[in-house]
Amino acid sequence: MLEDIANHCSNMEEKADNAEWDLWEYKKLEFMKNKIGEIFEGVISGFSDEGIFVEIKEHLVEGIIKLDNIRIDENKYIAYVNGKTYKLGQKINVKVVKVIKEFKKLILDFAQ
Repeated sequence: MLEDIANHCSNMEEKADNAEWDLWEYKKLEFMKNKIGEIFEGVISGFSDEGIFVEIKEHLVEGIIKLDNIRIDENKYIAYVNGKTYKLGQKINVKVVKVIKEFKKLILDFAQ
């Protein structure tokens, strides 16, 4: 019986942690909704077939620059887009384009 209670407590703790994480993400996106059109310095935090992930350090929020024509070299942590090279950890300026809270996404673009 004690094992069942311990498992139940562990499951409830995991659910609480997930709920806390979701709330933080929701609140960050809600905050960024008021920043649409603004430009921030960010750091490239990852790549995917969908685009380049960028963390805006000033607000501790991560977003994505959606790209159709990205080529990724996973061994070197580099992405190639339209003849330009982007490296993991590289600082870039990004513009906030859109917030999609339902999907927990912050859409960014390269700042001109």
